[in-house]
Amino acid sequence: MKAAARRATWALVPCLAVGLALQAVNDAAPPVTLSYLTVLSALGLLAVSGWALAGGGSAQGAGGTTAQRRRAFVLARGMLTTASLASGVGYLLLIAPQEGEGYWLLDSPRALAASVLLHVASPVLAVVSCRADGDRVVLVGAGDSGAGFGRAARVAATWLGWPTAWLALALVAEATGLVTMPYPFLRASDVGWWGVLGAAAVSAVAWWLTGMALLAPARRRDGTR
Repeated sequence: MKAAARRATWALVPCLAVGLALQAVNDAAPPVTLSYLTVLSALGLLAVSGWALAGGGSAQGAGGTTAQRRRAFVLARGMLTTASLASGVGYLLLIAPQEGEGYWLLDSPRALAASVLLHVASPVLAVVSCRADGDRVVLVGAGDSGAGFGRAARVAATWLGWPTAWLALALVAEATGLVTMPYPFLRASDVGWWGVLGAAAVSAVAWWLTGMALLAPARRRDGTR
């Protein structure tokens, strides 16, 4: 693991842990907390980041990690990083403005800290870790050719599997009365099923674009790519 990526990951782990702890105490019951895509993605990212610090994601790690395992690790980290980034942007643009009077910065100190840690700081640190560790090169390649774009598009599309699985499970849980859908724009009782499908389609496009942004070629200091 490269030095810059390791530093970002060391900062990311406590950021996620504290943010998750604060989010848990802000909610009345565990099912409420665990119904959030942001929380589940943060838990997964915390596990993957801990594994990275332990050397599990290195191609030269203990026991001689294979290239296939390295690629699987990078795929998982990219998927969860995309989830963290997309959830954070969605929260800031769609959810926070509808809470209270729309001034999320005026939340209680615990709620504010949880929001900043999980929706702002964690996504930024996760992106820095991925980019600094060369995840794009592992998944797409070093070139900036059309073939590279095609590979990036396919990888970003595979990352849609996680929010799709979450949405299916969340809708089932809501239908059985286990939890209430935490996101109003995906709540069938509020927007109807056509509204849910429309919001899911728009979210899928935004999610894919987020993944593509994560996989975009790095711009060098001379301004080229």
